[in-house]
Amino acid sequence: DLMAILRNEAGQLASLHSSHTQWQPLFSLELGLSEGSIAVEGLLSRSGRYGPERLCWRTRNDAQLHVETFTRDDSWSLELDEFFAAARSGEPVSVGSTAEALKLMILVEAIYASARTGRWSSSNSS
Repeated sequence: DLMAILRNEAGQLASLHSSHTQWQPLFSLELGLSEGSIAVEGLLSRSGRYGPERLCWRTRNDAQLHVETFTRDDSWSLELDEFFAAARSGEPVSVGSTAEALKLMILVEAIYASARTGRWSSSNSS
């Protein structure tokens, strides 16, 4: 399990909880914001064990929960299309670059350092 409290340079906080010990397959990403909330639930997979993929949101001024359900996973074909287009054009990919991967690895290392020391750890690479 992983639990982390993240803080950006503006002082805004986010909490992260990732677990592989759930008694049933679960995928849930929830964001609570000042003007509303958004959640991604389920994960389209061959096994179907994570349930349907849904995007749920509501705003502060509208208490109704809005839900959009997705039945197809085009993510791999879209990522490959972008990769091949970037390779043909010589332009960098716009999502999922090696620079983004490095930033994520630095963040993960900062979380590990914080767990070891019990202190806040910065992932600021500058």
